[in-house]
Formats: sequence, structure tokens, C-alpha cells
Amino acid sequence: DRNGLLFMIVANGAFSATMGVLNTFPPEKAVYIREQQSNAYSPALYLATKSLAELPVQLGAVLTQTVIVYWITGLVATADSYFIYVAANLMLSQVGISVGMAISCGIDSYVVASGTTPLILIPLMMAAGLLASTERLRPEWYWLEKLSFMRHSFLLMAKNEFENVGAISCDVAKFGANFCANQPKNGLEVLESLDMNGDQDEPWILWLSLGIILVLGRALCLFALYSIAGRKN
Repeated sequence: DRNGLLFMIVANGAFSATMGVLNTFPPEKAVYIREQQSNAYSPALYLATKSLAELPVQLGAVLTQTVIVYWITGLVATADSYFIYVAANLMLSQVGISVGMAISCGIDSYVVASGTTPLILIPLMMAAGLLASTERLRPEWYWLEKLSFMRHSFLLMAKNEFENVGAISCDVAKFGANFCANQPKNGLEVLESLDMNGDQDEPWILWLSLGIILVLGRALCLFALYSIAGRKN
């Protein structure tokens, strides 16, 4: 239940953040080009100010979701776990927004952008760690794991949750002795069953990977803005 909950939180957060900013740039493109022709500001300044102006609303939406979902679903009720969960959700949102902004700046049409985005996000979701195990994905799809910001976020949230979960009960009368005998007995066994305890799954590596994808997304958006500005004449 916790696995499914955390996975849906990650998938919903990633799609919402990415799809929510697809229409950010196309309506402003004509104004942007005109102001670039008059040298009103640089593309970097445009991206920085737009990102900062929208940041409070983005943070507010994520914080509202975390306050409601975390406590109402009965996840581990400790301050440390909660704040790590909040941080992981905030990072997931910002990375998703970076990916969405790169698509928005790189594709002129909102219709084309909205059709392209699921083609990018669904494979990343498939490699996120729940629908297909690490063992099944490697080695052919190893590269997809590294690109999947949903995987990094899901692993962070799952490790944060299950490392603090003690004994897990199983109703023998309801499910049967054979079924219960094969179920994880604690949170650490859950992580092991999902192949989430490897050397590359250390939290600091996951945070670093998310940070790199965030920077790459903004860099691609900035490159697209400079490319559009260079064609202004």
C-alpha cells in the first residue's frame, strides 16, 4: 500500500509539474521576440525572473499537497521523515517544471508540446522502480534509470519511509500462511525486494542526480531562448 501510494504521488507530481508549465512560453513568444529586438533584456534574465515570479505559487501548491496527503494516509509520523518527504516533493516539482520549461521553450506549439510530453514521461515512469524492477531493466535500460527523475524521487521517498517502518503484519486468516510467509517482514526487506538498496541508490546520489537533471532542463530552456532570440532578425 505504501509503495503504491508513494509511486502515485511521484507520478502525479511529475506529470502535474511538467504539464502545468507547457503553455508558459508559447503565448509570450511574440512579446519576447519583440523585446529581444529592442534589447530590453537578455534571455537569461527573462528565464531567471520568470522562474522566480512563479516559484511562490509552485512551492505553495506542493506544500499544500504534502500537508494533506502525508498525514491523512498514515505515513511514518516523525518530523524527520516528514520534512525529507516535503523536500523530495519540492525537488520533484522543480525538476518536472524544468523539463516542462525545456519542452515549452523548445516547441512552439502547445498542442505539439502537450502531445510530446507523455511520450517522454511515460518511459521515465516505467523505469521509476515500481512497475518494473531494477533487475528486469538492467542492463539494456540502465540509461533510462539515470534519466528518470521519477525514479530518483520515488527511491528517496521509499527509502525515507521504509527505513523507518518496523515489523509489517500479515493477516494469515485472510491471505493464507503461504502468502504471508513470502511477504517482507519489515521495511528494509521491502527495499531489498524492490532492489532499492544498491550502492547507486544512496540518498546523496539521488539528490545529486535530481539536481543535475534540474540544471540540464533549465539549460536546455535557456539554449532554446537564445536560439529564438538569435533568429529575431
